[in-house]
Amino acid sequence: MKKKTIIIISICIAVAIGITILCICLFGGKLKKHMKYIDKSMQQVKSIDTILSVTDTEILVYQYIKEVDFMEDNSAVITTNNRTLGSSYELGDSINTEKQENMNRNDLFKMCLEKKYFSEYQIEDGVLTFDVSKENISKVFNTENFEIMNDAKFTFSFKNKQLVSINCVFQTLSLKNVNIDITYQY
Repeated sequence: MKKKTIIIISICIAVAIGITILCICLFGGKLKKHMKYIDKSMQQVKSIDTILSVTDTEILVYQYIKEVDFMEDNSAVITTNNRTLGSSYELGDSINTEKQENMNRNDLFKMCLEKKYFSEYQIEDGVLTFDVSKENISKVFNTENFEIMNDAKFTFSFKNKQLVSINCVFQTLSLKNVNIDITYQY
């Protein structure tokens, strides 16, 4: 009786290990595939629109809008708008437009998306979602001294093997809510 139990337990452990390895391979392969989609997308993208919004108790206190339109000669027209809440409680605009020559498309996506920085991730129907801990957020954004209150939530949407949008949501140490939306057009 003990021998049968030991054999059954051994088989269950082997099956559990096999399923775990299979899941790691399948999802790890999917993640690598989506990272390649991002790299290819940056070479094909025609425009990138970024909106970073900061709210304090549901009041918009800061907004950064950046529009990058790529030209045929690999230059880009970049328009930025810094909107800051003024003393009259109205958002003031500070708009700047410039043309940048010889854009290096390899520098368009600077986030470090190594699996070791994610607490968990899921890929379903062309949508990659994951959380990044406050300890790892600086590594993902490739910045120093970037601190947040809790985990940041990321959503990457893909369509036809191209990156369509990114959304990131987190809370600052001063309890302000940050929402970053980036859309890519081809």
